[in-house]
Amino acid sequence: METLADGKAPGHDGISIECFKTIKEDAVKILTKLCQQIWKTQKWPQDWKTSIFIPIPKNGNAKDCSKYRTIALISHASKIMLKVIQRRLEPFPERE
Repeated sequence: METLADGKAPGHDGISIECFKTIKEDAVKILTKLCQQIWKTQKWPQDWKTSIFIPIPKNGNAKDCSKYRTIALISHASKIMLKVIQRRLEPFPERE
């Protein structure tokens, strides 16, 4: 949770990382149980699969569709779980 930067836009649930950090102890307990359940069942919550795609204009003509890039907003809870998975998988070497 600490590795996620403040001030980032939340996903569709509207829960900011600052909110998680404010209630850190309770959030850690809840997210730990939830992450353990996801790890055991291998079932990702449906809400965590939802992203909001935001088109951001690049420099140039904003009327030209090719002058946009897209960012995807996902829930911070999902980001935290992805970090947990990443840390669990890091000890394993990559296969070629």
